[in-house]
Amino acid sequence: MTEARETRVLELTEDELLIINGCLNEVCNGLDIEDWEFPTRIGLGREEARELLKKIHATIPFKKLGDR
Repeated sequence: MTEARETRVLELTEDELLIINGCLNEVCNGLDIEDWEFPTRIGLGREEARELLKKIHATIPFKKLGDR
């Protein structure tokens, strides 16, 4: 049985989304964190973090990603 997760609605500016996207991208792809250590340091597994990054990335207009 899968665990039901509660959802929340959060309003963010595009700049705030860009910051979160950049931070999560760095954590997933830039920092050298061992797979066994990732959940302890980040709070979720690497693949879960990458899925979250995909969701956040999909909400940012493409032109905004190139502005930074």
